[in-house]
Amino acid sequence: MLTRLLGELRTTIGVAAILAAGVTASAADEWRFGVITPAKQIWTQEAEAFGADVSEKLDGKHTVSVFHSGQLGNEGEMIRQLQSGALTFALITVSEVASRVPQFNALLAPGLVDSNENTAAVLRNSSVAADLMDNLSQIGVRGLGYGMAGNTQVITNVDAASLEDLAGSKVRITPSPAIRDLHRINGSNAIPLPLPAVYDAFANSQVDGVEINLDLMRILKLDAIGSTLLITNQSMFPSVLLVSERAWRQMSDEEKAAITEAAGPFLEKVIDRTVEGEVNGLAGFRDAGKLNIVELSPEDMSELAAAWDAEWADRLPMLPELRAQAAELSPKSE
Repeated sequence: MLTRLLGELRTTIGVAAILAAGVTASAADEWRFGVITPAKQIWTQEAEAFGADVSEKLDGKHTVSVFHSGQLGNEGEMIRQLQSGALTFALITVSEVASRVPQFNALLAPGLVDSNENTAAVLRNSSVAADLMDNLSQIGVRGLGYGMAGNTQVITNVDAASLEDLAGSKVRITPSPAIRDLHRINGSNAIPLPLPAVYDAFANSQVDGVEINLDLMRILKLDAIGSTLLITNQSMFPSVLLVSERAWRQMSDEEKAAITEAAGPFLEKVIDRTVEGEVNGLAGFRDAGKLNIVELSPEDMSELAAAWDAEWADRLPMLPELRAQAAELSPKSE
Protein backbone atom coordinates (compact mmCIF):
# COMPACT_ATOMS: atom_id res chain seq x y z
CA MET A 1 0.00 0.00 0.00
CA LEU A 2 2.78 2.44 0.95
CA THR A 3 4.66 1.67 -2.26
CA ARG A 4 1.53 2.31 -4.32
CA LEU A 5 0.83 5.60 -2.53
CA LEU A 6 4.41 6.76 -2.98
CA GLY A 7 4.21 5.87 -6.67
CA GLU A 8 0.99 7.82 -7.05
CA LEU A 9 2.53 10.81 -5.25
CA ARG A 10 5.59 10.71 -7.50
CA THR A 11 3.39 10.54 -10.58
CA THR A 12 1.16 13.37 -9.35
CA ILE A 13 4.13 15.63 -8.64
CA GLY A 14 5.79 14.82 -11.97
CA VAL A 15 2.62 15.32 -13.99
CA ALA A 16 1.75 18.54 -12.15
CA ALA A 17 5.19 19.93 -12.90
CA ILE A 18 5.02 19.11 -16.58
CA LEU A 19 1.49 20.45 -16.93
CA ALA A 20 2.51 23.68 -15.27
CA ALA A 21 5.49 24.00 -17.57
CA GLY A 22 3.62 22.79 -20.64
CA VAL A 23 1.64 25.98 -21.02
CA THR A 24 4.84 27.87 -21.81
CA ALA A 25 6.70 25.01 -23.52
CA SER A 26 7.02 26.88 -26.81
CA ALA A 27 8.38 29.98 -25.10
CA ALA A 28 10.94 27.87 -23.27
CA ASP A 29 12.03 26.21 -26.55
CA GLU A 30 11.92 22.83 -24.81
CA TRP A 31 10.16 19.75 -26.10
CA ARG A 32 9.57 16.82 -23.76
CA PHE A 33 9.93 13.14 -24.64
CA GLY A 34 8.55 10.42 -22.35
CA VAL A 35 9.51 6.74 -22.15
CA ILE A 36 8.81 4.08 -19.54
CA THR A 37 12.17 2.34 -19.98
CA PRO A 38 15.19 2.66 -17.63
CA ALA A 39 18.01 5.11 -18.32
CA LYS A 40 20.33 2.54 -19.91
CA GLN A 41 17.72 0.72 -21.97
CA ILE A 42 17.74 0.97 -25.78
CA TRP A 43 14.62 3.12 -26.12
CA THR A 44 15.92 5.69 -23.66
CA GLN A 45 19.39 5.83 -25.18
CA GLU A 46 18.05 6.29 -28.68
CA ALA A 47 15.50 8.87 -27.51
CA GLU A 48 18.42 10.94 -26.20
CA ALA A 49 20.13 10.61 -29.59
CA PHE A 50 16.90 11.59 -31.37
CA GLY A 51 16.64 14.72 -29.22
CA ALA A 52 20.21 15.71 -29.98
CA ASP A 53 19.61 15.17 -33.70
CA VAL A 54 16.46 17.31 -33.72
CA SER A 55 18.21 20.09 -31.81
CA GLU A 56 21.16 20.04 -34.21
CA LYS A 57 18.89 20.15 -37.27
CA LEU A 58 17.16 23.23 -35.80
CA ASP A 59 20.46 24.94 -34.87
CA GLY A 60 19.73 24.66 -31.16
CA LYS A 61 16.44 26.55 -31.30
CA HIS A 62 14.82 23.67 -29.42
CA THR A 63 16.04 21.15 -26.87
CA VAL A 64 14.45 17.76 -26.31
CA SER A 65 14.40 16.62 -22.67
CA VAL A 66 13.94 12.87 -22.20
CA PHE A 67 12.02 11.68 -19.13
CA HIS A 68 12.76 7.97 -18.66
CA SER A 69 11.66 5.27 -16.20
CA GLY A 70 8.08 6.48 -16.16
CA GLN A 71 9.01 9.78 -14.50
CA LEU A 72 5.90 11.33 -16.04
CA GLY A 73 3.65 8.46 -15.02
CA ASN A 74 2.57 5.34 -16.84
CA GLU A 75 1.90 5.16 -20.57
CA GLY A 76 -1.76 6.02 -20.19
CA GLU A 77 -0.83 9.17 -18.32
CA MET A 78 1.74 10.07 -20.96
CA ILE A 79 -0.88 9.71 -23.70
CA ARG A 80 -3.12 12.12 -21.81
CA GLN A 81 -0.21 14.58 -21.61
CA LEU A 82 0.34 14.23 -25.36
CA GLN A 83 -3.32 15.03 -25.89
CA SER A 84 -3.04 18.21 -23.80
CA GLY A 85 0.21 19.29 -25.47
CA ALA A 86 2.13 19.19 -22.17
CA LEU A 87 4.25 16.35 -23.60
CA THR A 88 5.58 16.58 -27.16
CA PHE A 89 6.87 13.06 -27.89
CA ALA A 90 6.55 9.58 -26.42
CA LEU A 91 7.54 6.09 -27.47
CA ILE A 92 4.49 4.07 -26.41
CA THR A 93 3.92 0.32 -26.57
CA VAL A 94 1.26 -0.89 -28.98
CA SER A 95 -0.48 -2.70 -26.11
CA GLU A 96 -1.28 0.69 -24.54
CA VAL A 97 -2.27 2.23 -27.87
CA ALA A 98 -4.50 -0.76 -28.64
CA SER A 99 -6.46 -0.15 -25.45
CA ARG A 100 -7.57 3.16 -27.01
CA VAL A 101 -7.43 2.42 -30.73
CA PRO A 102 -8.73 -1.16 -31.17
CA GLN A 103 -7.35 -1.62 -34.69
CA PHE A 104 -3.83 -1.85 -33.24
CA ASN A 105 -4.74 -5.14 -31.55
CA ALA A 106 -4.01 -6.72 -34.95
CA LEU A 107 -0.30 -6.21 -34.30
CA LEU A 108 -0.57 -8.28 -31.12
CA ALA A 109 -2.19 -11.28 -32.81
CA PRO A 110 -0.67 -14.55 -31.54
CA GLY A 111 1.55 -16.44 -33.93
CA LEU A 112 1.78 -13.51 -36.34
CA VAL A 113 5.59 -13.65 -36.62
CA ASP A 114 8.19 -16.36 -36.20
CA SER A 115 11.17 -14.30 -35.04
CA ASN A 116 12.29 -10.83 -34.08
CA GLU A 117 13.74 -10.44 -37.56
CA ASN A 118 10.26 -11.16 -38.94
CA THR A 119 8.82 -8.49 -36.61
CA ALA A 120 11.35 -5.93 -37.85
CA ALA A 121 10.42 -6.68 -41.47
CA VAL A 122 6.68 -6.33 -40.76
CA LEU A 123 7.06 -3.01 -38.97
CA ARG A 124 9.23 -1.64 -41.77
CA ASN A 125 7.42 -3.00 -44.81
CA SER A 126 3.82 -4.01 -44.08
CA SER A 127 1.28 -1.72 -45.74
CA VAL A 128 -1.33 -2.89 -43.22
CA ALA A 129 0.85 -1.81 -40.29
CA ALA A 130 1.50 1.53 -41.99
CA ASP A 131 -2.20 2.14 -42.60
CA LEU A 132 -3.00 1.64 -38.90
CA MET A 133 -1.28 4.98 -38.19
CA ASP A 134 -4.23 6.77 -39.81
CA ASN A 135 -6.39 5.78 -36.83
CA LEU A 136 -4.32 7.69 -34.26
CA SER A 137 -5.99 11.02 -34.98
CA GLN A 138 -9.03 9.83 -33.01
CA ILE A 139 -7.01 10.12 -29.77
CA GLY A 140 -5.29 13.41 -30.57
CA VAL A 141 -1.84 12.14 -31.50
CA ARG A 142 0.17 11.57 -34.66
CA GLY A 143 2.28 8.48 -35.37
CA LEU A 144 5.74 8.96 -36.85
CA GLY A 145 6.61 5.28 -37.19
CA TYR A 146 7.25 2.03 -35.36
CA GLY A 147 9.92 0.91 -32.96
CA MET A 148 9.86 -2.38 -31.10
CA ALA A 149 10.65 -4.32 -28.00
CA GLY A 150 11.48 -7.97 -28.45
CA ASN A 151 8.80 -10.56 -29.17
CA THR A 152 7.14 -11.87 -26.04
CA GLN A 153 8.34 -15.20 -24.64
CA VAL A 154 7.41 -16.94 -21.38
CA ILE A 155 9.66 -17.78 -18.45
CA THR A 156 8.01 -20.08 -15.93
CA ASN A 157 8.50 -22.47 -13.03
CA VAL A 158 5.95 -24.84 -14.54
CA ASP A 159 7.40 -27.94 -16.22
CA ALA A 160 6.11 -26.87 -19.62
CA ALA A 161 6.85 -27.88 -23.20
CA SER A 162 4.08 -25.77 -24.77
CA LEU A 163 1.75 -22.89 -24.01
CA GLU A 164 -1.04 -25.41 -23.42
CA ASP A 165 0.94 -26.71 -20.45
CA LEU A 166 0.38 -23.33 -18.78
CA ALA A 167 -3.39 -23.88 -18.60
CA GLY A 168 -4.50 -23.04 -15.07
CA SER A 169 -1.26 -21.18 -14.34
CA LYS A 170 -0.99 -17.49 -13.45
CA VAL A 171 1.02 -15.63 -16.07
CA ARG A 172 2.06 -11.99 -15.79
CA ILE A 173 1.15 -9.97 -18.87
CA THR A 174 1.30 -6.44 -20.18
CA PRO A 175 -2.39 -5.50 -20.20
CA SER A 176 -4.19 -5.25 -23.53
CA PRO A 177 -7.41 -6.77 -24.85
CA ALA A 178 -5.54 -8.94 -27.36
CA ILE A 179 -3.13 -10.41 -24.81
CA ARG A 180 -5.86 -11.02 -22.24
CA ASP A 181 -7.89 -12.96 -24.81
CA LEU A 182 -4.88 -15.06 -25.80
CA HIS A 183 -4.49 -16.31 -22.23
CA ARG A 184 -8.21 -16.81 -21.67
CA ILE A 185 -8.40 -18.98 -24.80
CA ASN A 186 -5.31 -20.87 -23.65
CA GLY A 187 -6.81 -21.46 -20.20
CA SER A 188 -4.08 -19.57 -18.37
CA ASN A 189 -4.84 -16.76 -15.94
CA ALA A 190 -3.56 -13.39 -17.15
CA ILE A 191 -2.23 -11.21 -14.32
CA PRO A 192 -1.37 -7.65 -15.42
CA LEU A 193 1.60 -6.27 -13.51
CA PRO A 194 3.88 -3.25 -14.05
CA LEU A 195 7.57 -4.02 -14.56
CA PRO A 196 8.72 -2.90 -11.07
CA ALA A 197 6.40 -5.49 -9.50
CA VAL A 198 7.36 -8.43 -11.70
CA TYR A 199 10.42 -9.80 -9.88
CA ASP A 200 8.83 -9.94 -6.44
CA ALA A 201 5.59 -11.38 -7.78
CA PHE A 202 7.50 -14.16 -9.55
CA ALA A 203 9.83 -14.80 -6.62
CA ASN A 204 6.91 -15.01 -4.18
CA SER A 205 4.87 -17.31 -6.45
CA GLN A 206 2.13 -14.75 -6.97
CA VAL A 207 2.58 -15.65 -10.63
CA ASP A 208 3.80 -18.94 -12.11
CA GLY A 209 5.29 -17.34 -15.20
CA VAL A 210 6.08 -14.04 -16.88
CA GLU A 211 5.32 -13.08 -20.47
CA ILE A 212 8.07 -10.65 -21.45
CA ASN A 213 10.84 -10.04 -23.97
CA LEU A 214 14.32 -11.45 -23.45
CA ASP A 215 16.03 -8.10 -22.85
CA LEU A 216 13.77 -7.21 -19.94
CA MET A 217 13.96 -10.80 -18.74
CA ARG A 218 17.72 -10.31 -18.48
CA ILE A 219 17.52 -6.83 -16.92
CA LEU A 220 15.06 -8.08 -14.26
CA LYS A 221 17.18 -11.21 -13.65
CA LEU A 222 14.15 -13.47 -13.98
CA ASP A 223 16.40 -16.40 -14.92
CA ALA A 224 17.39 -16.49 -11.25
CA ILE A 225 13.81 -17.54 -10.47
CA GLY A 226 12.41 -19.39 -13.46
CA SER A 227 13.30 -22.88 -14.60
CA THR A 228 11.84 -23.07 -18.13
CA LEU A 229 12.01 -20.59 -20.99
CA LEU A 230 9.42 -21.07 -23.71
CA ILE A 231 10.54 -19.39 -26.94
CA THR A 232 7.07 -18.91 -28.36
CA ASN A 233 7.35 -15.63 -30.29
CA GLN A 234 3.70 -15.56 -29.31
CA SER A 235 3.23 -11.86 -29.99
CA MET A 236 5.38 -9.18 -31.47
CA PHE A 237 5.61 -6.14 -29.23
CA PRO A 238 5.87 -2.94 -31.28
CA SER A 239 6.02 0.61 -30.06
CA VAL A 240 4.85 3.78 -31.76
CA LEU A 241 6.64 7.12 -31.83
CA LEU A 242 3.84 9.54 -31.01
CA VAL A 243 3.82 13.32 -31.25
CA SER A 244 1.17 15.54 -29.72
CA GLU A 245 -1.24 16.69 -32.43
CA ARG A 246 -1.80 19.90 -30.51
CA ALA A 247 1.94 20.59 -30.40
CA TRP A 248 2.35 19.56 -34.04
CA ARG A 249 -0.18 22.13 -35.23
CA GLN A 250 1.85 24.88 -33.54
CA MET A 251 5.13 23.87 -35.19
CA SER A 252 6.66 25.53 -38.23
CA ASP A 253 7.28 23.61 -41.44
CA GLU A 254 11.00 23.67 -40.61
CA GLU A 255 10.38 22.08 -37.22
CA LYS A 256 8.10 19.41 -38.64
CA ALA A 257 10.66 18.56 -41.32
CA ALA A 258 13.47 18.24 -38.77
CA ILE A 259 11.42 15.96 -36.54
CA THR A 260 10.29 13.78 -39.44
CA GLU A 261 13.84 13.50 -40.75
CA ALA A 262 15.21 12.53 -37.32
CA ALA A 263 12.41 10.04 -36.63
CA GLY A 264 13.47 7.60 -39.35
CA PRO A 265 17.03 6.92 -38.13
CA PHE A 266 15.82 6.90 -34.51
CA LEU A 267 13.29 4.14 -35.13
CA GLU A 268 15.68 2.17 -37.34
CA LYS A 269 18.23 2.15 -34.50
CA VAL A 270 15.60 1.08 -31.97
CA ILE A 271 14.59 -1.84 -34.20
CA ASP A 272 18.14 -2.89 -35.14
CA ARG A 273 19.44 -2.75 -31.58
CA THR A 274 16.41 -4.60 -30.26
CA VAL A 275 16.80 -7.45 -32.73
CA GLU A 276 20.51 -7.70 -31.93
CA GLY A 277 19.83 -7.57 -28.20
CA GLU A 278 17.24 -10.35 -28.34
CA VAL A 279 19.60 -12.61 -30.33
CA ASN A 280 22.39 -11.96 -27.84
CA GLY A 281 20.00 -12.41 -24.93
CA LEU A 282 18.95 -15.88 -26.01
CA ALA A 283 22.60 -16.83 -26.58
CA GLY A 284 23.40 -15.58 -23.09
CA PHE A 285 20.67 -17.69 -21.52
CA ARG A 286 21.91 -20.71 -23.45
CA ASP A 287 25.49 -20.15 -22.32
CA ALA A 288 24.46 -19.70 -18.69
CA GLY A 289 22.76 -23.10 -18.74
CA LYS A 290 20.31 -22.31 -15.94
CA LEU A 291 17.12 -22.64 -17.94
CA ASN A 292 15.44 -25.47 -19.80
CA ILE A 293 14.91 -23.71 -23.15
CA VAL A 294 12.07 -24.98 -25.33
CA GLU A 295 11.72 -23.50 -28.80
CA LEU A 296 8.28 -23.64 -30.39
CA SER A 297 7.46 -23.25 -34.08
CA PRO A 298 4.64 -21.23 -35.70
CA GLU A 299 2.81 -24.52 -36.22
CA ASP A 300 2.77 -25.01 -32.46
CA MET A 301 0.84 -21.74 -32.20
CA SER A 302 -1.55 -22.40 -35.10
CA GLU A 303 -4.52 -23.81 -33.16
CA LEU A 304 -4.38 -21.05 -30.56
CA ALA A 305 -3.96 -18.40 -33.26
CA ALA A 306 -6.95 -19.72 -35.21
CA ALA A 307 -9.17 -19.59 -32.12
CA TRP A 308 -8.02 -16.04 -31.37
CA ASP A 309 -8.63 -14.96 -34.98
CA ALA A 310 -12.16 -16.38 -34.87
CA GLU A 311 -13.00 -14.12 -31.93
CA TRP A 312 -11.38 -11.00 -33.40
CA ALA A 313 -12.24 -11.41 -37.08
CA ASP A 314 -15.20 -9.00 -37.08
CA ARG A 315 -13.23 -6.33 -35.23
CA LEU A 316 -10.04 -6.66 -37.27
CA PRO A 317 -10.95 -7.06 -40.95
CA MET A 318 -7.34 -6.33 -41.92
CA LEU A 319 -6.03 -9.37 -40.01
CA PRO A 320 -5.93 -11.90 -42.89
CA GLU A 321 -3.94 -9.48 -45.06
CA LEU A 322 -1.59 -8.69 -42.17
CA ARG A 323 -0.96 -12.39 -41.58
CA ALA A 324 -0.28 -12.90 -45.28
CA GLN A 325 2.19 -10.02 -45.35
CA ALA A 326 3.93 -11.25 -42.19
CA ALA A 327 4.35 -14.71 -43.74
CA GLU A 328 5.78 -13.22 -46.95
CA LEU A 329 8.19 -11.03 -44.95
CA SER A 330 9.51 -13.87 -42.81
CA PRO A 331 13.22 -14.57 -43.36
CA LYS A 332 12.26 -18.25 -43.32
CA SER A 333 10.19 -17.78 -46.49
CA GLU A 334 13.20 -16.58 -48.50
